[in-house]
Amino acid sequence: MFRFYFIVIINLLLFEPLEPIAGYQIVGNIKDLKANKCLLGYYFGSSNQVVFVDTAKVDTKGNFVFEGNQQLAEGLYFVEFPTKKRLDLVIGAGQNFEFSTDFANLNNHISFKNSDENTLYYSYINFVRPRQASLKTRLSTEQNSKIQQELYTFQTSFFKEKSGHLATSILAANEIPYIPTFTLPNGKPDNDKVYHYYKNHLFDNINLGDERLTRTNLIEPKIDEYIQKLTYQVADSAIKSVDALMQKAPVPAFRKYFASKMLNFYQKKPFIGAENVYIHLIDRYYINEPNLWDASALKQMTSRANTLRPLLLGKKIPNMTVTGTDGKMYSLHDIQARYTILYIYSLDCPHCQEHAPKVAALQTKLAVKGVKFFAVAVERDEAKWRNFIAKYHTQNLLNLMDKNNIINFVKEYNTVEYPTDFVLDSQKRIVGKQINPALLEDYIKYLDQKK
Repeated sequence: MFRFYFIVIINLLLFEPLEPIAGYQIVGNIKDLKANKCLLGYYFGSSNQVVFVDTAKVDTKGNFVFEGNQQLAEGLYFVEFPTKKRLDLVIGAGQNFEFSTDFANLNNHISFKNSDENTLYYSYINFVRPRQASLKTRLSTEQNSKIQQELYTFQTSFFKEKSGHLATSILAANEIPYIPTFTLPNGKPDNDKVYHYYKNHLFDNINLGDERLTRTNLIEPKIDEYIQKLTYQVADSAIKSVDALMQKAPVPAFRKYFASKMLNFYQKKPFIGAENVYIHLIDRYYINEPNLWDASALKQMTSRANTLRPLLLGKKIPNMTVTGTDGKMYSLHDIQARYTILYIYSLDCPHCQEHAPKVAALQTKLAVKGVKFFAVAVERDEAKWRNFIAKYHTQNLLNLMDKNNIINFVKEYNTVEYPTDFVLDSQKRIVGKQINPALLEDYIKYLDQKK
């Protein structure tokens, strides 16, 4: 009797299906991988922005296991080795699988058990990439045509037959949109239509309704191309591009990613007027969509926007009334000039000291063009101020100081660095800001040409 029950138990253990692991278990074997440790992470928009989620020890035979009791968020993951070399893995719904390869040829020799997603992913890569590489070499026209046709046939069939898979969505997102042929009436290529078509359809192959694709390395390069290479770098054009791109993103994950990525770019002031785009993003996609953001971060951003908003291009600059070397009070808005350069500097700033004689020489040169400098020191030490003027020979400037200590320069004029300058038109509207003093003369010429 005992023997009978023992055999039944053994049979159950051997032949009854095991319960699937509730979390994830990824078993790897990599030939010639030295014993050490490796990391599991996912891409967050680009290859440079990643999140690590697990660590595994590698034994002397190249075996390792990543496992956890909760499923991973789906997306494109990677295994990173001590050499910083990476192997991509598609993590979909099925998260219990095995793979094997060799360290010298990670992609080419890889095979999977129990992972249709990764089998699909690498079958595509190992077919397409060698042929794309061949097209970059010096092949005959006939050979190129043959490879291109082979690629077209394979890709068309692949994306049609394998739709619905996460791997397919990831691979499709990496493909550039098909561009029709556009010609002018004279038969020459219509490059303007090609440009607009390409820009409008750049994101066609990315399913922006699938938040899993935020966990890939494909999104940031597309955004960079769209806003840096395909958008004319002036505020009006940039704002149109920002709005057009945000319209493509229906789900919160993409809206957050798009908005934050573009905000970081325009915060760096890549061109004069970029702050207008920065404030537009905050007003429309942060303050107007508060549910997307952390409350404390949103509060700080709103405060920052409120500081910058009165100082945007086209705005009339906030007035200031300060004291001159003659003891008289001077109002910025009362200065009569074609252009007024509000020049805010610090007496202790090495850059300000270096630029001071050059600014004085520039005032002499530009005076005949109706340009006046309104030079305001942020310190309230009158003796030190007068010594600065004498030492750096800036007597020909309208030198001023907030003697009555009523101006908060940081809050009212965003003086986070010195010198800070604003170019103002005759109505005291801001037409330029943070222009290197060495470039001010050229910028005045540009403004005149623009008129």
